[in-house]
Amino acid sequence: MINYFQSSSTKPQFEGGNIKTPSKGSHKKSSSVQHTKQKFSERWLKDPIKKKYVEKIENDEFSFYCKKCQNNYSCESIYHHINSHEVQNKPVVNPNQTNLVGYIADRHQKDRFDFELTKFITLNNLPFSITEPLIELCQKLKEKDLINYADSTNLTRQKASVILSHGITPSLIESMDKLMETQPYSLIVDEGADKVGKTFLAISIQFLKEGHVCTKLYSLIHLNEDYTGETFYKIVNERILNTSAKKKNVISLVTDGAGNMRGCDNGLSSRMEDQMPYILTIHCTAHVLSLILERATTAVFGDMVELIKSISNTFAFSNQKKELFNEIQSELDLKPRKILRYVPTRWLSLGHCVTRTLEEYKALCEFYKKYEELNSFTNKQLANPFTYPKLQYFNFFLKKFNKLSEDFQSQETLSYHLVTKIEDFYMTFARMILKSDYKSMTYSQITNIDLVKNEEVEKYFLSPLEFIADIKKERLKFEVEWSLIPEKNDDLIQNGIADQWHELVLEILHKIQVYMSERDEIVEDLRCLDLCSYNRNSWVNLISRFDNLYSKDDYPTLIEELDKMETKDLFLYSFEQNAIKRWQKFESDSHCHGLCRIAITLLTIPSSSASVERVFSQLKLVKNDKRANLQNDTLQGCLLISQEKDSQDFDVTEAMISRVHNYYQELKEKSRVKETESKKRKNCEIEREGFKVVKTNESGNSQLENKNDPIQINLQS
Repeated sequence: MINYFQSSSTKPQFEGGNIKTPSKGSHKKSSSVQHTKQKFSERWLKDPIKKKYVEKIENDEFSFYCKKCQNNYSCESIYHHINSHEVQNKPVVNPNQTNLVGYIADRHQKDRFDFELTKFITLNNLPFSITEPLIELCQKLKEKDLINYADSTNLTRQKASVILSHGITPSLIESMDKLMETQPYSLIVDEGADKVGKTFLAISIQFLKEGHVCTKLYSLIHLNEDYTGETFYKIVNERILNTSAKKKNVISLVTDGAGNMRGCDNGLSSRMEDQMPYILTIHCTAHVLSLILERATTAVFGDMVELIKSISNTFAFSNQKKELFNEIQSELDLKPRKILRYVPTRWLSLGHCVTRTLEEYKALCEFYKKYEELNSFTNKQLANPFTYPKLQYFNFFLKKFNKLSEDFQSQETLSYHLVTKIEDFYMTFARMILKSDYKSMTYSQITNIDLVKNEEVEKYFLSPLEFIADIKKERLKFEVEWSLIPEKNDDLIQNGIADQWHELVLEILHKIQVYMSERDEIVEDLRCLDLCSYNRNSWVNLISRFDNLYSKDDYPTLIEELDKMETKDLFLYSFEQNAIKRWQKFESDSHCHGLCRIAITLLTIPSSSASVERVFSQLKLVKNDKRANLQNDTLQGCLLISQEKDSQDFDVTEAMISRVHNYYQELKEKSRVKETESKKRKNCEIEREGFKVVKTNESGNSQLENKNDPIQINLQS
C-alpha cells in the first residue's frame, strides 16, 4: 500500500509503471551526527493530523500518550507511530491497481477535493484562514461516521440558530453554573456597545482550572436605557448570584472606574460590598494606567498629544493623502508604512502612534511642507527643532506604560503583581529624578513625600536644569538624541524644555500616589501570596477577610499552618517561576493544605478587565454589517462557543440534543394550545351571532344550528 505520509527522501519512485519504495538501508544516518533525545513539542498539539492521537504527559517531556492506543511512547517514535495509524485508516488498495494509473487517479481525486473546498470558501466570502478548520471538520465527521447523513439532513439557518441558542448555549452556561457552585471564582464586569450603538453588559468569570488561570464569558445582556448601578446590581444578583453557593464562592469583582461601576454610594461595587463584606473590588489596573498617562500628559505634554491627533486625522479618511505620502516615502527610499490612527479609548494606541510618527518623521516633514499649509499647527510643530527630541522623550515613557499595561492584560499576571509591579514601576520613575543622596530611599519613604509642596520637592528631587544635565551625560538612558538638545541653559529655560520634561516625571509620580491611596487596604496584603515574601500579619488579614473560603472550625488549623510556615526555608521554592506551581510544590512538602489552597485561590484574582474588553472586540467582528440583525440569544451563543475553540473538553452531548428536541416539543404544544384557544374564540363569536355549534362524531364535521331557525347549515371543520 502507498504511504503518503513518509518523508521526501522516501517518496515512491516510478519504474516501468510500478511504484517502488527505496530500501531502508538507502538512507542511513551519518555517524558524525550526535544523537539528541527528542522532546515533546507543543506544535504537535496544533498539527491537524498529530493532535488526533497525541496528548502531552505531565512531568515527562520525552514521551507522549497515544489516545488511540491508550499507551505511552517515546517522542522519537512519533512520526513512525502516527504514520502507521494514518496508513491503517487509508482505504485498502487493490494490489492489481497499485500502478501509476491508480496512483494518479487517487491524486486527481485529492486535487478535486482541494478545488471544491477552495470554491466553497470563495463563493461564500469566507476567509482563507477557515481552510484548516474545514478540513478538520470533514475528518471529524468521517471519523464519527456522520458524513453519510449529509443527504438526509434538514438543517436550515433557522434550525442552526435554534441549536445554538437552545442547545449549545444553555449547556455551556450550565457547566459554568456547576463550576461556580463548587469552587471560588472572580467576576469581571464591563459595559460596551456594538457597531450599531446597542449597549451590552458583559460578565466574565475567572477561576482555576487544572493549575491554570482560566477566564470565560458567562453572559451578555442587552441594556435598554437604564445604565445605573442599581440596574447592574439587579442583573448580577438575579442572573449570576442566584444561589447561596454562588454568593459564597465569589471572591472579587473587577470593573472600570465609571460612576455606575465604582460609585461610592450607588455603584455596583459598593452595593456588592454591602451584601458580601468579604468580596474584594478592584479598579481595572489597565484603565488606571491609561487615566494616569492621560492626565499627566494632558497637563504637561498636551501639545505633543495634539500633534499626534492632527497627524492621525490627516490620513485617517483620505486615500489620496495616503497615496501622496507613499510617494514621498518612495522618493526618500523609506519602507512604506502607514500612519496609525489614534484611538483614545485604546490603551496602547498613543504609544504606538508616537513610535510610528518617529519612524516616519522625515517623510512627514516633507509631506506637510509640500501639501499642507505652512502656517498650520502641525507644520509649525514639525518645523520646531525641539519637537523631535520631545517626541523621543515622550516615547520613552509611553513604552514603559504600554509594557506594564500589556502585563496586566495578560492572564499570567497574578494578584500579588497588583502591588509589586506598580511599586517597581513607581520606583523606576522616582530614581530618575531623586538626588544622589536620596537614591537609596524605599518605596514607602518616597510615597510619604508631599509632591504638592515645593519645599519637599526641592529637598529630595533634582531641579529641572540638573535633570537635563543628567540626560546630557547619559546617566539616565533615555532614548533621546543628545545632539538635538541645546547646550546652552538659556535656550532650555527660554523654550520651557527643562521645566516641561522635569514636570512630566513629577506628574506621573503624583498620579500614581493618588491611585495607590484609593485602593483597598487588603490589596497591600496580597504581596504575601508571593511565597518568598512571607508576612504573618498580611496572612492573618487575608484569612480574616476571605472567611468564605473556609469553615470556622478550620481557623485554628490555618493559624497552626502559619506557625509551621515560619519554620520552612521558603527560598528553596523561589526557583519555580510559576507561582501556582510553587504553592503546589510547597503544599506537597509541608502538608499545609488549607493555607496553600487559599493562596492558590487568591492568586486567580484578576487585575484588569481586559478579558471583557476582548469580548466587545469579538462582538464587533461577529455582529458585522451582514449580521446586524442577530438576536441577542444567538449573539451570546456565538461569543460563548468561540471561546471554546481550543478547548478539548467541548463536544456535542446528548443533553444538548435533548434540549433542542424539548424546545421543538414545547413549540408544538404551544401551537396546539394556541389553535385550541383560537377555535374557542371563533365558537364564542358564532354563538353571539345567534348560532349554536353542534359536533357530530360520525362525519367528524361541525354543524351550526340557528337557535331561532331549525334549518341546519353544514360547515367543514
